[in-house]
Amino acid sequence: NLPAGQYGWVQTKGVGNVLIAGTPALGGMVISPSAAPGAAEVSTGTTILTGQVVGRMVQVGAAGKNNAVQLDID
Repeated sequence: NLPAGQYGWVQTKGVGNVLIAGTPALGGMVISPSAAPGAAEVSTGTTILTGQVVGRMVQVGAAGKNNAVQLDID
């Protein structure tokens, strides 16, 4: 239950807008958490072991912007 006047949205599949840290390439796998609160960042050999895969970029990522990601959180 959320306090009055607040709401939430959960999406686990399909194309969704995701706050991006860094500039992941088209098709790049992104994970959360990142150094930027609430954002997803490009995965690396090290971070893939410690983060949760969010999905793959549908467009080239732009840092600090909401970008299209093919979500695969299930």
